[in-house]
Amino acid sequence: MRASRQIIRSVKNTVYAAKNIILDNLATCGNLFTLMNIQIRAAVTTSHTSASDVPAVPTDLLAYVGQIVPCTEAEGPGWRFAIWFQGCPLRCPGCCNPHFLPFNGGQQIPVADIVVLLDQAMQNHPQLEGITLLGGEPTAQAVAAAALAKAAWYRGLTVLMFSGYTLEQLQQRDDPAVSELLAHTDMLVDGPYDHNQPETRRRWIGSANQRLHFLSSRCQWDDRWLQKNTVEIRLRNKEITINGYPSSAVLAWSRKWLRRT
Repeated sequence: MRASRQIIRSVKNTVYAAKNIILDNLATCGNLFTLMNIQIRAAVTTSHTSASDVPAVPTDLLAYVGQIVPCTEAEGPGWRFAIWFQGCPLRCPGCCNPHFLPFNGGQQIPVADIVVLLDQAMQNHPQLEGITLLGGEPTAQAVAAAALAKAAWYRGLTVLMFSGYTLEQLQQRDDPAVSELLAHTDMLVDGPYDHNQPETRRRWIGSANQRLHFLSSRCQWDDRWLQKNTVEIRLRNKEITINGYPSSAVLAWSRKWLRRT
């Protein structure tokens, strides 16, 4: 019982600290980020196309989704709209998202509806810098992922994708949807997760064998990739969501929470 109280106390402290950090960041940097991102979006969108040329997302295109977080700092540089695709053909031992592996889980959501959520997130969070595609395996739903990546590009947002396949494997596929997805990806973290090679230096990357590729000139390496990993915990009624890199104490607490509910 004493250990459980310590874990809960640790989780509460983590939540309070994360809340304070987020509020402090918004208070000190929000206006600057807002101005910079509005200017960048306007420049990028103008360089791509006029508003009338923005491609419409097919209304019948569906995605199997495990989770969506409209605004997070724990899934790539800056504040990002993150979407976890449900289903992965790979079975990397020690995968940090085992609940996103089965293809028969998650929710079936029209991609057009996800784009609406993205637009709402941009309005509610002007500091939003990009979107992150992860899972699961985004390339297992390449048509839907490519449509989202393209929608983000035309809104001036950057695209970060995590894939268990290497860039070379993806480039060798005879799949136009995968090619389209790569063409609208700015940053790619590739390769299978190897629990025997935990990454200790680069932020947001799971294992040392995985590589970071900058596929467009819109993004480049900066020191944010060397900062400490973070975890975000959201409690809504009896539902708990955790994203980022949770500690063992947080994971143990979350499992007990799920068993109780």
